[in-house]
Amino acid sequence: MCPRTRSVALGRRLLGGAMSLVLFGCPTVEPGDTSPTEVSPSEETASSTDTSGATGTPTSTDPTSGTGTTETGGDPTTVDPSGEPSATDTSDEPPVEECHLADDNVACDLLVERSGQVPHSPIPLRPPAGWVKQANTPVAEEDCDIYGQDCPEGQKCTALGQNWSSRGCVPVAEYPSKVGEGCWPDDISDNCEAGSICQYDAVKGAFFCRELCGCSEANPTCPENQRCVTYNSGVLPMCERLCDPLDLGSCEAGEVCIKDEWFADFYCKMDVSGETGVFRDECKFANDCDPGYSCEAAELVPGGCPEGAEFCCTPLCILDDPLCPEGSTCIEYFGGFGLEPPQCLEDVGYCAADLMPLVERPALPWSL
Repeated sequence: MCPRTRSVALGRRLLGGAMSLVLFGCPTVEPGDTSPTEVSPSEETASSTDTSGATGTPTSTDPTSGTGTTETGGDPTTVDPSGEPSATDTSDEPPVEECHLADDNVACDLLVERSGQVPHSPIPLRPPAGWVKQANTPVAEEDCDIYGQDCPEGQKCTALGQNWSSRGCVPVAEYPSKVGEGCWPDDISDNCEAGSICQYDAVKGAFFCRELCGCSEANPTCPENQRCVTYNSGVLPMCERLCDPLDLGSCEAGEVCIKDEWFADFYCKMDVSGETGVFRDECKFANDCDPGYSCEAAELVPGGCPEGAEFCCTPLCILDDPLCPEGSTCIEYFGGFGLEPPQCLEDVGYCAADLMPLVERPALPWSL
């Protein structure tokens, strides 16, 4: 794990629990103290004495400042009129290295084998109903490489059909939309550039080009802090954005950072909590709590859940510096799932009741 510290990002007073929830994020690196050294008036630079007769180098003195400018035959050196030396950074401390949530392998290396680390999601992805008129028959007779984009010039390899269950080469739009830009469908595919596909963003209420995994199936690559996840039985490899549940800046407004149902990574998903979502509010889905909270079984939540609720929200916490409601303890988040924590998230915990029973901790599905 790269060295990283946490800084306070948010404090919230929770009534009834008499505690403050604090979220933590990666701080910026503070440089060393570079304040200029104070110099007493007696140490200030005086007017230069004319030594031209001895050195042959003329010296001119500014009568208004009391500070001389010495001609050296080259560029003149100007002395600070205040007499104070220029501030210099004398810090010899190495900068804090940012911790990346994924082992970013931006450079494509076809000799590297990483396919065993790629998550496979059982949740199918499909285009919106009515988008694709063509049946599940690719334009090309043979399957293409969606990672390496091996289609002929002017075409792209993409997922096809009403269920995105096959791949084939289709023409690239004359003026294609880039990753992150708005997009629209046509009869066969969409107007996104090669290496991306048009998907609906529920938070923004519009369609945008999403990046597909690159390089090769054996060594899929994605941008920084993103991980390749395959959908639809491996037909569709998508780059998913990872996040830190204790860092509010990890996701955009309207999103919440939650653990995937089948593997350990945290991803940004739509926040469906509405007006609720704080401590001891009922929740039914993993993304049914506000950022900084986790949806847990009633037996695990300090003080329990409201009557009739099986699950409710409890604060997340940092293991080394926990801040939890009275009668609760900060428990290792991933230990309850029997998972190894992802890199950079070894310090994530959740506030659990001190007298919680030894029960299997369920993993709730997302609300899509």
